Amino acid sequence: MVPEGSDADGIGIDVLVEATHPGCGRHLFGMSLLEHVLRALSDAGLEGARVWLHENTDDPWPLPAELVGLTARFWLERVHAEAPLAKRVTEAAGRAQVLLVLEACAVVDPRIITHLVARSGACAVVGRPVAAGWGRPSAVLRLEGPLLDAPDARDLGSLAEAWIGSGRLEEEPAGRFDVYLKKLRRNLKPWLIRLETDSERDACERFLFEANYKGSTDFLTKHVYPPLVWRLVRPLARHRVHPNWVSVFNVAITFAAIPLFMAGQWGAGLTLAYTMSVLDSVDGKLARLTHRSSTLGHVLDHGLDVVHPPLWYLAWAVGLGSGGWLAAAWWMLGLYVADRLVGEAFTRLTGGRSIHAWAEVDVRMRTFISRRNTNLPVFTFGLLVGLAGPAFLAIVAWQGATLLFHLIRLVQVVGRGTATRTGGAE
Repeated sequence: MVPEGSDADGIGIDVLVEATHPGCGRHLFGMSLLEHVLRALSDAGLEGARVWLHENTDDPWPLPAELVGLTARFWLERVHAEAPLAKRVTEAAGRAQVLLVLEACAVVDPRIITHLVARSGACAVVGRPVAAGWGRPSAVLRLEGPLLDAPDARDLGSLAEAWIGSGRLEEEPAGRFDVYLKKLRRNLKPWLIRLETDSERDACERFLFEANYKGSTDFLTKHVYPPLVWRLVRPLARHRVHPNWVSVFNVAITFAAIPLFMAGQWGAGLTLAYTMSVLDSVDGKLARLTHRSSTLGHVLDHGLDVVHPPLWYLAWAVGLGSGGWLAAAWWMLGLYVADRLVGEAFTRLTGGRSIHAWAEVDVRMRTFISRRNTNLPVFTFGLLVGLAGPAFLAIVAWQGATLLFHLIRLVQVVGRGTATRTGGAE
């Protein structure tokens, strides 16, 4: 039996999802907006909470197969919405110790839900239309008991603004949110976007896609791959392809490239290598955009990123044939491991910050430091012009230079203290 209400510091949290708007059935990256809201609640740690789903039909439609397993994570109660919105919200708030209210036609950043769960007191987060135009405002409310008045309001955004304007509800300032995203190494304000048209949906998909890129990454990932990744993510999401399937396929072709490199079959090996490089961006975007990140996916994706580069470098050395290439590859392996260890030490000493996003100089250096997506085109160019050996030596030298730069940054940052650093690079 699912427990009644989620517990956050001993406080029961109930949720009302307003799903009477026709746009609730609109799909975003292959999922209905209602599914996105429920997954956002799950990501925010509210599994087991009582969820009242307010619908405008006497005969609730059967839940789609993709929602059946998801709704089992909550104590779900489907309610026919007869009364005006404000009255339904106040009545529900009177039955709950703490009530969160969301719209199923809005895209909600899970960080907003997490923030409101941890907060005390009644308040509202209002997502107002941006300059490009996102339709009407939406809101997420945190209520502790019913409010005294029930103004007419056609949607949750209007209701929140009426209560804020009358002084009965406090608007949560944007400055109270921690905007730094550790996984993306960037600052990004939480989003709350109400979607009423297909054009708004399409614009929102593009916005979320671009928002889920890392703030500091290599040149290929930042400037070359995005159009291709965009064309792959959308159909994969709409066909509900799980990101872990992409990750497993990526692991297979990554290791399949190794014997090809060793045999000097550069065309086939590089085809697999560049395919892997592109898909390395696809699986992460797919997981974040569809709220289907998992521990297994994290291990497959990031574990592969750490393990495979030195294996490729050794395979390149073997494929180059006679000479001192293998000795150079072992030097490359040692420098690579040392560089990774320096990066890990930096993260631990700075409370979780990345060495690639500490300051603007680190963000700029990350664009072309020694990493797979920098070394791969250098080696490819060397093969094309008949200078594969010198290109390989240049890669080894650049790995040494990268290690030296990171050692200097580690000494500089630790030497002047890390306690005062609070910002993150965009």
